[in-house]
Amino acid sequence: MLSRTRPSWLPPKDPKEEKRHLTEYQKIMKASIEAEKKREERNKQHQCTNDATRDSLHRVWTYYTEPTTDIAIIDRRVNSLCWRGIPSKFRGSAWKRAVGNPLGLAAKSYDLASQRVAEIKSKSPTNLTDLEKRMTAWFRDIEGDAETAFPELSLFSKHGPQREDLIKVCEAYASYRSDVGYVYGMQLVAALILLQLPDPADAFMLLANCLNKALPLAFQTGDIVATSRTFAKVHSTLSTKFPRLHDYLFNDQDQGGLGFSAEELLEPMFRTLFANGLDLDKLCRVWDIWIFEGDHCLIQTAVALLGALQHQIFDVQGDFQLRRRNVQEMIGWGPFNRTNSGYWELSALKDEESFVEEIRAAGKLDCTGR
Repeated sequence: MLSRTRPSWLPPKDPKEEKRHLTEYQKIMKASIEAEKKREERNKQHQCTNDATRDSLHRVWTYYTEPTTDIAIIDRRVNSLCWRGIPSKFRGSAWKRAVGNPLGLAAKSYDLASQRVAEIKSKSPTNLTDLEKRMTAWFRDIEGDAETAFPELSLFSKHGPQREDLIKVCEAYASYRSDVGYVYGMQLVAALILLQLPDPADAFMLLANCLNKALPLAFQTGDIVATSRTFAKVHSTLSTKFPRLHDYLFNDQDQGGLGFSAEELLEPMFRTLFANGLDLDKLCRVWDIWIFEGDHCLIQTAVALLGALQHQIFDVQGDFQLRRRNVQEMIGWGPFNRTNSGYWELSALKDEESFVEEIRAAGKLDCTGR
């Protein structure tokens, strides 16, 4: 075989040399076949390991979400599994169990809040109290804002199948917590929950309990003291992990920065719990972590997100005012330098796991003394 592939203008090989070359060729081919077999075996073992891990996680979350399971006695190390992501099949139930029901709500609570909404809507404008007038304005805003929730899914659009449920859940919450009311962005949070818990009563109860957590409540009510503490923690961690980015965003113009206040730049992401720009898959992963690990993970997420966007931020061109406006749009409500869907372009990260690792890394550098 080797002789036949030898150029015709060269003399034939010596038979002994050709035999030696053929033996060497056979050894190489044998070694190659063995190496391929080993690769296939490793791939099979890796697949088996993945399947075994997936089955184990499935069993854990099945047990966790069973109504008869007393989660108070579960080993708290189960919380660390949230970093791997909760399977979508169990996500809504897992969130509901982990958050609990400290407000003591029930399906009847949703019904009563909805009845109050109906009563206010049935009243003549001249018979409305000042509070009811404000609530009527909230209801109009909810109607208009509903279609802004995950538009690519077409579930909450004008004729979407979950639009009315979203409107009812937001109206019921505004009725139940009239001290909080409705602020733009709440519809995004409610929509995310409805995607996990399609029953409006369940979604209402989880929404109310989630927004009652310290950090979300501070941003819903505009608690300046509490929100300032959150911003200070972001400043501290960002200045440690990404000092150049921190200085560019927050230093004054004469120091080479854009002179943002933390509120100008960060308020939308905390008010919406990152539903203002994270795509659905990454958003669910952030919520998986937050639900189990607590509000400090939202600080880490903000730092990780800014780090992932830093190259885009530094690439923004134009005079000072143009750069400032475009960066604020990019990080806040959009649309500058967003994907067509309105989500942050995070191509600097390979996948969801890379983003989760960035969040974890930000926690290791948290200098806030938590």
